[in-house]
Amino acid sequence: MKEQQLNIKQVMSQAKKAKKKGNAPFAMQLYKLIQQHQPNHPVAKKELRRLQKSLKKAQSIEIKKTILSQKRLDYLVSLYHSGDMIKVEKACRETLKIDPESIVVFNLLGAALKRQGNLQGAVEAYDKAIQFKPDYAEAFSNRGIALHELGQLEEAVKSFDKAIMHNPNFSDAYSNKGNVLNELGRLKDAVEIYNKAIHLKPDCAVVYNNKGNALKALGQLRQAVMSYNKAVQLNPYSVEAYYNLGIVLDELGENNEAVESYDKAIQLKPDYVEAYSNLCEIYEKRNMFFELKSLLQRAQEVLQKKEPSILYWRAQFASRENRLEDMRDLLELIVPEKLPQNLKQSYSELLAKTYDKLNLFVKAFAQFEFTNEITRKSYLVEQLNANHYLNRIGLLSKSWSTTDKIKWLEKNTIVKQQSLVFLVGFPRSGTTLLDTILRTHPDVSVVEEKAMVGVMMSHLKELSTPEFLTDLDDEQLDQLRNLYYKELYSHVRLDTQCKLIIDKFPLNIVDAGLIHRVFPDAKFILVLRHPCDCVLSCFMQNFKLNDAMENFLTLEGSAKLYDSVMSLWSEYNRMLDLKLGVIKYEDLIQDLQATTEPLLKFLGLDWDDNLLNYQETALSRGKINTPSYNQVTQKLYTQANGRWKNYHEQMKDVIPLLDPWIEKFGYSIFEQKVDNS
Repeated sequence: MKEQQLNIKQVMSQAKKAKKKGNAPFAMQLYKLIQQHQPNHPVAKKELRRLQKSLKKAQSIEIKKTILSQKRLDYLVSLYHSGDMIKVEKACRETLKIDPESIVVFNLLGAALKRQGNLQGAVEAYDKAIQFKPDYAEAFSNRGIALHELGQLEEAVKSFDKAIMHNPNFSDAYSNKGNVLNELGRLKDAVEIYNKAIHLKPDCAVVYNNKGNALKALGQLRQAVMSYNKAVQLNPYSVEAYYNLGIVLDELGENNEAVESYDKAIQLKPDYVEAYSNLCEIYEKRNMFFELKSLLQRAQEVLQKKEPSILYWRAQFASRENRLEDMRDLLELIVPEKLPQNLKQSYSELLAKTYDKLNLFVKAFAQFEFTNEITRKSYLVEQLNANHYLNRIGLLSKSWSTTDKIKWLEKNTIVKQQSLVFLVGFPRSGTTLLDTILRTHPDVSVVEEKAMVGVMMSHLKELSTPEFLTDLDDEQLDQLRNLYYKELYSHVRLDTQCKLIIDKFPLNIVDAGLIHRVFPDAKFILVLRHPCDCVLSCFMQNFKLNDAMENFLTLEGSAKLYDSVMSLWSEYNRMLDLKLGVIKYEDLIQDLQATTEPLLKFLGLDWDDNLLNYQETALSRGKINTPSYNQVTQKLYTQANGRWKNYHEQMKDVIPLLDPWIEKFGYSIFEQKVDNS
């Protein structure tokens, strides 16, 4: 009996200690144990009753607290959707004083801070949420979005990877990761990630749109079209998808379809400046003046009167009507910094050309220099190398100049395929004008600046020196011809009935040796223009940059490239028996028929009076993919003839480099200024 009382005393002591430490459940167990031996033990009975009552009260408080907490969260979410982020931030911080470990509130605080532009603060809030819940996938994803906007792209990818690790079915995390990979230039990886997002969430139009952007950047334009089409199928109100679709369709040359896409984007968003601007560009470059005028009127009714993009296109339209003072007035209203990046170069170039037409030559030259500087800064110049192109030409010149005899010329190779003519010359020499005139002939098909010769060069991966070309056997030559024709017939119909196909690509002049080796029966047309006018025009033109075109950003670079190209051409002429017809731009614009008839005879064609109506051909061509698109639709364009004399002072340092070619091609440095009236 004494032993039992001793044990009850020990258990009672333990129960009191447990209660004191706040371990009510254990204390209750001990009191119940005492009651098993002594059911009417007064202390155990009393304490057990107290503990049970206290526990019920605590549970009731916890339930009420939970209800209050949920109401608070509902209030915070409602406040967030109201858009007042300052109030949301304040309410979140107040709530965290009561419940400092609420992961949901930290996540909401991060979203509010992000919306206010406090991206670093947002990251810190998401970090707090993750600290209390290390597998919080949504917080990792939101953190990745904030890091993306901070420009911390690699860290953003890691954050999205964490989100995906904790929730492998988190489609938004895949989609957002794809956006960052796209920006990092990891385009193939981005497409793969977008596909995973689509697999998890097949009805998300935004992902299809973003995937289309990555495919476009990869050059997979057809696949991009399919992705954008899927986006607008899923969401017929997706303005961005219609806009992006218009861009790609335009690049594919499907201008009518591009117009429809831009029109749809404008219908959905009547003040969509970028869509108006791109649509203006299509109309202007396709010489669709009525449509351009109508669109500009619509834009002026909807958009602000001084909207920079629309002012620019109004100036372009004034240029077509030769309203020079209006051009200048419109262009000088524009604040260049407010123009979209893709129009800044074009604006500066048009302003320079306006000054030139108004005979403000000093201002014009300064503006052309400024334009070229904008062009240089707008490209990843470190990926371009003007000297690389010059060095390639130099190596070819050296190899051909040290050769006395071409052994393959002893063989009589006959190529039994459709007749080819290669239209070459230095850029801005008049090749587009001649192209437009010749394609008016019913027996001629012109393929404009497509990479048939480039495909052959890419296959060879070697410099086309006389030694290398001599070593090519018949099988290799047949393979090169097949590659050329395969690319050619992706641009012209196989069933074309034209006698002649003219491959017009001015700088194919550099690869005349390779062309002659592969197509020994092919004819060449060389278009010449006064070297000073040619070089100046290249300097004045806003080209899309590559290794060759980068040389045109300065007068010196333009002159050096001209000298190099013509030196190489002279070596080809010296060593090869080229079937060559030469035509001068200056002769062509003075008397089209007299200049063209001998060339047609050389090509084995008869004169056709339709050639005099070449402007109609130009207007019917749709988009002309050269800088001369707006000149070949006019009457014979003589204004640029002899322009270099207006810039004699600026050109004085490069004229000595051009002097030998001025003399060789029968021009003069002392000739009188041409009457352009």
